[in-house]
Amino acid sequence: MDVFSEPDPETYKIWQIFAFPSLYAGTKTAIAVPAFQGSVISALYTILSLGIFNMAWIILLSLVLIFCTPKKMTRTTYIAIVAVWNANDAWVASLLILNHAAGVFRGALSKSYPGELTWKAFGFDIILGIISVGNLSASIILGLLFPSLLIIGYAAPANERIVYYPKNDPTASTLSRFQKLQYHSMGALRAVGSIEGSEVTIRKRVNLRSGTPSMVNNEKRYNISYGYTVYGTEMGLQQFGHLGVTVDGFCEFENDWYNKTSPQHNSSQEYEWYNLWPDLQAYPFIDSTSQRPEKVELLRNTAPYALFDPVSYRSGSENEITGWSYYVIVPATAGKVAANEGTDAWYATESTAPGRGGGDSSFKFQVKRGRPPLRCRQRDTWFYESWNGTMKNLLSDNEHGPPVRLPPAIAHILREEFSVPMIVNIGQSLNAGALKSATRLLHRDNALDAETAAAEHDMLRLALAAFIATRHIFRDVAMGGIVLGRGEGNQNALVDADGTKMEGSADFVIESNAVWALRLGYVIVVPALLLFLTILRCLLEFGKRAATFSTTTNPGRFSRYVMFIVGLQATQLYRMVDQILGAVEVVGQDESIKKEHELQAKQAHWRGQTSLVPFVAPFSPSQETQDTLVLPQMQVTNTPLKQVATPRNENGKKDDNYLILATAPQPRKKVKPASDPSAGGGEEEKKTQDTPNLKKVSWSKLSEQDGA
Repeated sequence: MDVFSEPDPETYKIWQIFAFPSLYAGTKTAIAVPAFQGSVISALYTILSLGIFNMAWIILLSLVLIFCTPKKMTRTTYIAIVAVWNANDAWVASLLILNHAAGVFRGALSKSYPGELTWKAFGFDIILGIISVGNLSASIILGLLFPSLLIIGYAAPANERIVYYPKNDPTASTLSRFQKLQYHSMGALRAVGSIEGSEVTIRKRVNLRSGTPSMVNNEKRYNISYGYTVYGTEMGLQQFGHLGVTVDGFCEFENDWYNKTSPQHNSSQEYEWYNLWPDLQAYPFIDSTSQRPEKVELLRNTAPYALFDPVSYRSGSENEITGWSYYVIVPATAGKVAANEGTDAWYATESTAPGRGGGDSSFKFQVKRGRPPLRCRQRDTWFYESWNGTMKNLLSDNEHGPPVRLPPAIAHILREEFSVPMIVNIGQSLNAGALKSATRLLHRDNALDAETAAAEHDMLRLALAAFIATRHIFRDVAMGGIVLGRGEGNQNALVDADGTKMEGSADFVIESNAVWALRLGYVIVVPALLLFLTILRCLLEFGKRAATFSTTTNPGRFSRYVMFIVGLQATQLYRMVDQILGAVEVVGQDESIKKEHELQAKQAHWRGQTSLVPFVAPFSPSQETQDTLVLPQMQVTNTPLKQVATPRNENGKKDDNYLILATAPQPRKKVKPASDPSAGGGEEEKKTQDTPNLKKVSWSKLSEQDGA
């Protein structure tokens, strides 16, 4: 991550929908919000996402009750359903159903209760377990990952009212040229400052190598190659994230360009003279105006610096086809005071001449004269997906151009910024601060650390700064508008003749830790999905209530579902009835009925049942003829529920010490009424109503049995 100062809030817009550039995932639609509001929204949406899983949990259980429950329920399946339905959340339900499944699995293996602990019951537990554990796991994972999914970056769209880029007018006044220099200097200083704070991480993106050094007159000579790639997403381009540029450069020292015999123009000041590009036959594409002498002052007690001279090209030359750009770096290090000896080509030292050691006599070295300049060439290869070409190809509309058309403002900025190598822009803007050795000086006499100073280190600093500046060329457009865009007389190249901003002038984003970019799809989908599930849940609830109070027959799966969700909520009632079933003693019956009852009582208290929940005894036709105490299986009915009987004492008042239980009803009998002679008709058969047998049971007796 680059280290930079926070941009002015006026350079970007908040609460604005924009296209967030992403290299691998493509452009994402996002909304920019302030950081504080973004943290609140992230926390709120995390809660909403958990609410989605809670709603989905209830709906999935409802679907299981509607479609997955067996038609003939056993007490084992009832236990599983009631345990999961009445659980507080998926965590409790997962623990209960896993415990229940383990008991069913052991029972199915041992075949202890063939009618209850079956593999079919275990399979039903597996379905409930998958839903419970899956819902629990998904809610935990989403709770951890959702903030990172919602927040896709820290950027906001640029404010088109503030963007500024100076016009490049060769005939403009000196003030205009200074304004453009100031514009580039601000970007270069920010790039160099970013290097100082994050050089380790940025270094991985810049490939700089030096060749095997050779010694010439006890001085190191080597070549330097550098390269880096910058993508449109790093530049902040909203719509052209797949656009990018690959930079390749190569430099080598020119030992023959130093001119020892040049006359001194000023006897009071010494200069180092160089003849640039003395042999143009080797470089036919370079214009003759680039073949000129260059001088640097020989100042002993000042910081070292360098001159950066780009060349001019002949129209239609090879350079326009291949994309190579040439430039020269002339060092101004000769005669500088050094604290120690050096052997690098730019910092090779010699003993200090008498009287020239500066104010501190301990500095006994100075850099030799005639330091060789670096002759460099650089090629910028632009690419967009599978297309690649030069800058000229990028901005052309013919068949050699890219498959996309760049907006006029974007094209203008790229054309101006890459008209010369970015390293040249950085060097010309920083001047004395371009070389790394200039930032490592000792004492008031600006003594160099010649032992560690090297042209290779200076080129690394320049290459890193060029890489950062390339990434921030559009960020500088917004930052420059704060300082330069409001000045009188400053001409903005992004403003058309009619005063309107050029198309695409703000089609980029500004990175800032003060703003968050939230994925717009999640911002919309999360509350919408929660609303949809809530409506679906309400429809199930309304359907349940309508079916519960309906007096008409309502057969089918939904009626079965209504039967479950109404009955399964009465957990403690089922538990009491289960205990009653195992506690009531059957008397006055034959031994076969007693054995049947004892078997049911044992099955009612199988492993884990009393700790998990209820038991509902199966109701079979064979039990209709027995006088055993059973709880009939729940069935859909079209008759409203009515209270069977209320226990009362001798005075006719309600007696809460007893409970009236119904045994199996007697089978229906056909009765022939006595004939009525006055009716004049025959006898008709009449069906009697089912009459259940009632038993009055003491609560105290049940409690004693429960305690035992």
